[in-house]
Amino acid sequence: MQHKKDVKAQEMRQQKNFGNVMNLIFLLSLITLTSAISYSSPIQRTGSLRAKLLKNGKYPEFLAAQKKLRAATSQPFLDYSDDYYRVKIELGTPPQGFTVSLDTASSFLWVLDVNCKSKNCKGDPSLNNEKDTYNNSDSTTFQCGAGTFVAQFDGQPVTGYLAKETFTLANSLNIRNQDFGSAQTVPDLYLEQPVDGVLGFGLPAMAVNGTKTPLDTLMPLLDLKLFTVWMDKITPKSMAGNAGLITYGALDSVNCDSKINYVPLNVMGYWGFALDGFAIGTFTRQRKEQVISDTASGWIGAPPTVISAIVKATGAKYDWNLELYTVPCSQMTTQPDLIFTINGIDYPVKSVEYILDLGLDNKQCALTFFGMSSSSFGPAWVLGDTFIRSYCHVYDYGNMRIGLAKAHSSV
Repeated sequence: MQHKKDVKAQEMRQQKNFGNVMNLIFLLSLITLTSAISYSSPIQRTGSLRAKLLKNGKYPEFLAAQKKLRAATSQPFLDYSDDYYRVKIELGTPPQGFTVSLDTASSFLWVLDVNCKSKNCKGDPSLNNEKDTYNNSDSTTFQCGAGTFVAQFDGQPVTGYLAKETFTLANSLNIRNQDFGSAQTVPDLYLEQPVDGVLGFGLPAMAVNGTKTPLDTLMPLLDLKLFTVWMDKITPKSMAGNAGLITYGALDSVNCDSKINYVPLNVMGYWGFALDGFAIGTFTRQRKEQVISDTASGWIGAPPTVISAIVKATGAKYDWNLELYTVPCSQMTTQPDLIFTINGIDYPVKSVEYILDLGLDNKQCALTFFGMSSSSFGPAWVLGDTFIRSYCHVYDYGNMRIGLAKAHSSV
């Protein structure tokens, strides 16, 4: 009888242990599934700033401001402010919503403060771009930061106070105590853009005043320490609307080819790498040069020699009033490809990407290039949205590299 009791007790222990093992397996499976979840946010395209300014008769003011900027700054960029791809974020408790420029060439998050001091800082009524502002008195999670900040918006200063807040991306990625700036003075150029601030997804070397960058706080929350950017096309390009996706912690296997070519970063502080060469038509340039990937630059920045070669290959004419190179819009799909050679691989960009319809007179379209400084300081090229629309970018923070994959257009 005692033997039967011992056997029964052993069976009960085995069943209990089996149940515990199954519960453990279930929990481990749940953890694995949870850790593998990725987060995605739609990207909105604002359309062309130049097209808006031309339509509203404000383009001469814009050109005057750009000339003043070029004369006053030592930065090597002439202009890269024509287009913006935007994402939605939230700050505070309860959440305050903002639409911000996605910028891989800066490493700071800032939004407009409710008490901004610049003239018409809450938007230009004639451009129908009223802006959302941050009010710290409406948030229970606001914390004062370490004083004030000075950041840059297209080479011009943005100033305000530093703070910490609850920060939400993709409606579900919640980050506590995120450093950010609440901007109280902003340049006129910012007022013309339909954005409430900037989300800097650059590297820590470019942090402002020792703050923790958005990527510093975001990456530890993700299964894979990377984010993927797919920028979709909109036809005509001067229009605005949803135009792409940013995927946090995963590769975008729907909108991007599965074949990804990686190139190591080699520019301190930037998502920068080496360009082996460039070609268009009969022109070739075989020279290792530094480039940066910049989601906030609508156009491609190139050395003056390359700009001249592109003009020659396309037969473009310079419009002295608009300060743009133009070609007939009828040639939008027939001009030669741009060929970028990166890490030994050729990446062609079709003319439909680098020729932009701004609604100019005489059915003329603009070439989406700007000239870079010929000095030895800084990168020689900026690969903006004109390039990124053709190739998804995997910003691999964990391995300090960028992956390039052919983008799938919905148009």
